[in-house]
Amino acid sequence: MKVVAFYTTYNEIRLLPWQHQWCKSQGVEMYVIDNMSTDGTKQYLEKYNIPHHSIDTDGAFDLRPLLSEITTAIHKVKPDWLIYSGMDMFFVDKDSTIKELCKRIRIHDPIAKVNFVSCNQYTFLHTSKKNATTPTTGNPFQNNFHYQFNGKHTFIAKYHPEITITPDRINSPLADEYLIISDTVIFETHAAKTINDRIQLLKRRQKAWDNGMNRNWGWHYRQQAEQGFIFPEDQQTDIRTQPHLFELYKKLQEITPSHSPLPGGSGGPQNTKHLTQNPGP
Repeated sequence: MKVVAFYTTYNEIRLLPWQHQWCKSQGVEMYVIDNMSTDGTKQYLEKYNIPHHSIDTDGAFDLRPLLSEITTAIHKVKPDWLIYSGMDMFFVDKDSTIKELCKRIRIHDPIAKVNFVSCNQYTFLHTSKKNATTPTTGNPFQNNFHYQFNGKHTFIAKYHPEITITPDRINSPLADEYLIISDTVIFETHAAKTINDRIQLLKRRQKAWDNGMNRNWGWHYRQQAEQGFIFPEDQQTDIRTQPHLFELYKKLQEITPSHSPLPGGSGGPQNTKHLTQNPGP
């Protein structure tokens, strides 16, 4: 069985090695569409033979051509199951790898007719200016513990020749039947990105909006900017107070990339102590 996660990326070298290692541990292949990164992302993809191609959107974070490229890549690869993902999104199942999850679905498919998997998503955000201005060089899940629940999303689907990708949605003519699994979640780590990273992304979004992209696409960038990209602890939930979720989160804390983020460079895994302490009073 072939399970492939598809990404668009721009200057995500601090997260790419962690995502790469996680996908390998999950039996998931990667396909990356690089939006003309300048931080070594493309060189990393080439060095470690990760399937990819590049697209130039003239400095705009424009989802119209980017998602069209994802759709094209999906039909080029033709996986059994696909994951519509981002470099800061990590899919975690309690009892198995993501590939094993898809295999379990296939076994029951003649009865269940499941074509999609829906998961709860939890987004981790900065809680102070100090951690929002310091680049994360080690495992991003070692230092980020506060999240907001971001709803239920359907980003895993069985392949179909007519599938298309639109913002936050996989469109398929297959029967609209879902498998909602409470033990499979998505952890999204905006907190791994600095305020400067977020400001630059907002500028790229703004250029896309100015070029005619739907302004509802990426509205959360404006919302986060209004708060200075900082969400105090009392506006979030500490995952260490949620035993079931924290057990899943620990799996990400244990990731150790086998490669340095920059080919021949520094910035490999640091601060790898497994943080499991309680949050305290």
